[in-house]
Amino acid sequence: THHFKHDQLLSELYDIRIVSIMLQKNDYGESLGELIEQIRDKFADDYALLVHIESTISQIDSEELYRIKYDSTYTKANLRYYNAKDIPHFNEKTPDGVFNAEYDCALDTSPALSEQDMIFWISEG
Repeated sequence: THHFKHDQLLSELYDIRIVSIMLQKNDYGESLGELIEQIRDKFADDYALLVHIESTISQIDSEELYRIKYDSTYTKANLRYYNAKDIPHFNEKTPDGVFNAEYDCALDTSPALSEQDMIFWISEG
């Protein structure tokens, strides 16, 4: 089950894909801080992505990022990709005067995309 804002799943302007990342705590695993460092190194040329990451983590205590560790094997085994159209959601535009509508969606019945499908989708850009 994942939590979404309504606009994340319904857009007339964009073809939206969702990446589902499941984390499981593991005292001997990899920290989120270490993962962020890997992303920074791998995508050093992608300024927009780095700015987005920094703004996302700016409110998190850096010690907390390194304290919490997760099982990377579990995460890799539970990484899934979805087309937003295939995730259960309300198919109506948000009415005027309604803001920040949010809900939880179970992805159990949604067909997952393959990693190859995602790579192709990204490359077609």
